[in-house]
Amino acid sequence: MGEPISIAFALKDYYGEIYADAIPTLSIVEVKITPEVEKLIVRNWVAIPYNTEEGCYVIILPSSDYSPGIYNLWIGPDDGQHVRYPRGAPPVGGKMRG
Repeated sequence: MGEPISIAFALKDYYGEIYADAIPTLSIVEVKITPEVEKLIVRNWVAIPYNTEEGCYVIILPSSDYSPGIYNLWIGPDDGQHVRYPRGAPPVGGKMRG
């Protein structure tokens, strides 16, 4: 099917130093839209590991695990907030680097 989706980002503390002890999470939510309602279906929820070689948090999603559609990728950086990245469909592939 499609290409893997790579997500990589760094978290920094108040002083601008890399913070490697967080436990950020990724939620993959499928969006099903019908004339009557919009359904949000959680398809996966995973912790994003810290990669010491790259100095950031990195996860690679195999797009073959998901059918074509509309998905929201929610990243929770372990501080109570969540950031939403709407995606056309994981099988489209691509990279998100923040």
